[in-house]
Amino acid sequence: MSFGTALKKIFFHERYDRADAMPRHLIDQFTELPKLAALLPYVGWMSDERMFILDQGGFGKTETFSIGFAIEIAPQTGATDEMEKILTSLFAYCPVHTGVQISLYASPDISPVLDAQLALVKEMELLGIAQRRSKYYKGGATESLLNNASYLLRDFRCVISLALPLSPFNPTDVEEAIRTRESVHATLRS
Repeated sequence: MSFGTALKKIFFHERYDRADAMPRHLIDQFTELPKLAALLPYVGWMSDERMFILDQGGFGKTETFSIGFAIEIAPQTGATDEMEKILTSLFAYCPVHTGVQISLYASPDISPVLDAQLALVKEMELLGIAQRRSKYYKGGATESLLNNASYLLRDFRCVISLALPLSPFNPTDVEEAIRTRESVHATLRS
């Protein structure tokens, strides 16, 4: 199969006859789209500190860098007044001009969770039932388990990313970033 035929199959599935051909200029535009790496602002990793070096897009002769880190947390569907106060205090530990981003990702790969559940089954009599349940749920990641609703199973993951306006080349700033990360961790654990 030629590369062009493979592309047509990918984009058009069963429709890849000559009448359905994609114009060359559209293929060229598609291949020139920015890659994911171009959208992410990190330019380096400080392994000992477990922090990212971020490009802040400085123009001219001076490049501007900052420090960033990310923390994965359990997704939350609501908050009490006490939880709101705790989350508000999260920002008290951060330097002025800190960027905070909260990202929620719904992964269709639910296999690790289901495989971990399956590994907990010790009784041989229950193993067959557990395997069928796991297979049924894995099917729910690509097709709805409900006849009258489109509801797909997902592994929800939530990440809080912070970009601190501190220099990754100044040891005092790096120490402050580490203290900030530890404070954020402590706040999120409470």
